Amino acid sequence: MVSNHGHSAKVLLTLLVGDREIGLSRVGPGEVGLRECCDPIPPGDGAIVVNIDGVEHRRNVFFPNGIGTDGERVVYF
Repeated sequence: MVSNHGHSAKVLLTLLVGDREIGLSRVGPGEVGLRECCDPIPPGDGAIVVNIDGVEHRRNVFFPNGIGTDGERVVYF
């Protein structure tokens, strides 16, 4: 007999830039998607935070084109 105890993880995606927190809709290799538009932010450093079921994973990144200048797509290194 097979028992299925499914689990739906709670995932929160956030972009930290200075003292700002910006919600993300997706995180991919080399780019993230903003959940909603924000005021433009010049090129600089920040961090992508992925929180899965309360466990936080943080990656420091650089945004060469800034944030909010070409819609929801944000490129990072």
